[in-house]
Amino acid sequence: NLLLKIKDYCDNHNITLYMYLLGAFNILLYNFCRQKNITVGTPFFNRNINNTADIVGMFVNTLLINTIIDPNTSINDYFDTLKNTVIEGFGNHVYPFDKIRNGNSMLSAMFIFQNSGISMIKIENQETYIEPIPIDIAKFDLSIEITPSENNLCVVFEYSKDLFRESTIESLFNTYVCILDYIADNSYSQISEINLINKKLESNIITNFNNTQTRYPRNTDIYSLFLEQVKRVPNNLAVFFEDNSLTYKELNEKICELAECMKNNGINNNDIVAILVDKSIESVIAMFATLKLGASYLPIDVQYPTERINYMLTDSKAKVLLTTSELVNKTTVVINTIYISLKNSVIYNINNFNNKHTNISTELPAYIM
Repeated sequence: NLLLKIKDYCDNHNITLYMYLLGAFNILLYNFCRQKNITVGTPFFNRNINNTADIVGMFVNTLLINTIIDPNTSINDYFDTLKNTVIEGFGNHVYPFDKIRNGNSMLSAMFIFQNSGISMIKIENQETYIEPIPIDIAKFDLSIEITPSENNLCVVFEYSKDLFRESTIESLFNTYVCILDYIADNSYSQISEINLINKKLESNIITNFNNTQTRYPRNTDIYSLFLEQVKRVPNNLAVFFEDNSLTYKELNEKICELAECMKNNGINNNDIVAILVDKSIESVIAMFATLKLGASYLPIDVQYPTERINYMLTDSKAKVLLTTSELVNKTTVVINTIYISLKNSVIYNINNFNNKHTNISTELPAYIM
């Protein structure tokens, strides 16, 4: 059915099967490498030159087909341009490829179309068939060879194992088929709208990959679950940001130190703790320290205007503000403030915290928005 649709498209838009398959391959490469300028090599049979007509041997030259892909171009307009490019390229097929590349390796992808199909030769009433010879060395980084028959297309990918995994090539093949199918049914769409996954994979992503429902202990608070991880892998990397990082053991120590400081500032169960910090390790410490005490944290975006930050602090009745000296001027509300920068040696003193933890009621809110 797909081949029939492709042939119908070719007939309706006055292009050859070769152009259709090459155009889809270019779109595949565009989506794979995210480069608009695509150059693909394609072999051309040079037996039509007069002085080679009677010589035994293989006369094939490599043409370079260069395509600029604009994702906002319609599929029909794209093939109109490609058609002219291919015809112009074929008009220069006698020019030697070696002179074009001038000794430089400028070709990584090859598109091969065996337009004569798989031929059968009869010798003295004996039928003979072409037997492919296995080749273990790829001549190019990536090449695709397509051989048409009456009812199907034989598609073979050849690739460098140093650059691609087999699973990657399988994914490229499936994507190529999707592109072939989409173009035939949606010729007026833009290139950017081409669906690159089949319906089965799309359903799998939407349904199975998003099936993230799991069971958690209903009688254990979040910080207790974190402590289990600390005990299990204390020296594993827990969090990193820019040039700073902490193991689970180090992170827990910072959490306990900040929680002890917050407790000394009167924070208990059900209290609201405002957190005004940018993305950082400090933000993680602040959230877990709040949860350790059974309080609820109120995250405040540092990009908010002062008026909104003031409103959030006032309306929530936050008891303390965790922030940094660089951000404290973002609000004019008078509130108990703790500076939680990792450089604050007053808070993060290894000899000044209580590592004990009593389970907090799981009915308490973790955060408010």
